[in-house]
Amino acid sequence: MKKNYLMMAAFATALAFTACSSEEEIPAAGSENGTMGLTEDVIEIAISNTGVGSTRAARPVGSSAADNNVNKVKLVFFAGNSTTPVTLGSESGQLNLTVVGGESGYSISDGVISYTSADVAEGVPGTTDREEKVAKIKVSGLTAGTTYTIVAYGYNGDSFPYGTETQVVDKYYYQTGTHSLSGSSLEEVFAAKTTAKTTDNLGTAETPVVKFTSSVRIELTRQVAGMLAYFKNVPATIDGDKVTKVTVEANDKSKGFYFPAAVWGEEAGKHAEFNGIDDETSSGNDVLLTFTIGEGTQIDEENNTYKFGESNGVGKKYQLADEVSSNAPADLVCEDYTLFGGRFILPYSQHIATGDATLVVKLQGDGGKVLKTLKVTTSQFKSDLSGTKYLYDILCNNFYSIGKKMATESTDGGTDPEEPDEPADLSSTDEITVLINDAWEVIHDMGLE
Repeated sequence: MKKNYLMMAAFATALAFTACSSEEEIPAAGSENGTMGLTEDVIEIAISNTGVGSTRAARPVGSSAADNNVNKVKLVFFAGNSTTPVTLGSESGQLNLTVVGGESGYSISDGVISYTSADVAEGVPGTTDREEKVAKIKVSGLTAGTTYTIVAYGYNGDSFPYGTETQVVDKYYYQTGTHSLSGSSLEEVFAAKTTAKTTDNLGTAETPVVKFTSSVRIELTRQVAGMLAYFKNVPATIDGDKVTKVTVEANDKSKGFYFPAAVWGEEAGKHAEFNGIDDETSSGNDVLLTFTIGEGTQIDEENNTYKFGESNGVGKKYQLADEVSSNAPADLVCEDYTLFGGRFILPYSQHIATGDATLVVKLQGDGGKVLKTLKVTTSQFKSDLSGTKYLYDILCNNFYSIGKKMATESTDGGTDPEEPDEPADLSSTDEITVLINDAWEVIHDMGLE
């Protein structure tokens, strides 16, 4: 059956985020589902719609396919109503975390799970039940009759990419620190929170035995947003002026974010989708992607459009955005004579009602002269968050696809041949539609006006 992706625009092979966490139960050992092999002092951690890599780098975005490169997950435990993390270790009064016997592909030390296996294959966009890198961790030293709050967050590299993460005072969520990431170097982070109750002492005073009252599962989802821009029929001139640059711009900018977003959203007057931290020093539009057209780019004189990459091989006759030209998927294939770029974006902190649209595409001439501005629209706005067709905001775990690309390595949709590439046409439109994806939570199939 053909999937309805709401005109999803392709975000390159690397983006996806979800603003909430799942707290599904997992069968305990001895249940009918013997394949799980879990006991009730075990927690299971899963990353939703992800892939895992071994080196620090922003994951290149080549389509709206489900993927990621998380290789670390940090676990933080809180006992009862305390907002002070429980000390981890093997001493009395501490929680000791170990990998469940027989499991492989990851290790744990000081509360940080490190994955060692290779990347997984990218998945079909819009698949909300895709989970990868499942880890099973045994928890020893639990206190009887206690409710534990467990926060988990995942990232790529040996350390958290957004500076030193800080727990918000007396809360179960965190905020990013001071960092130098910007533009295409922004990275994805996954996070979630759950609670778990423990039994009374099932052993003796000398040899206590305490377990969780039911099996515990934590599903991490993306805490940032993503976007993709894919254009065809780019005009060579407009009213006699040569088009030298195409930009995609947003009407606001954030400098960080709160996570897990779902916990941030529990605060009075807050919304999980608006988990960004506003950049008060920023003014005007934030340029997300730039396509600088080279002086020697060939032109289709009959149609007055550019022929990007005319001398390149099959599937490679395209031009990448300046920001991602050195970090694009090596296997990226696009339609001929197109522009392509994808990246992560930090969510907004609130509804932004300034400007003509949340996203615009500008065709510029020499000296930055704006020759044409196209408003990027979507039908997938959230009216309960004051969103409109034009002012829909950048929301947590939403993917904004200007043009459609379902798979990185092909133009026919990969595993979904009913959804071939559909680059946005810049030659004859006054509006572009964006598709917002949610496996990514929402993939916006966006339009231009």
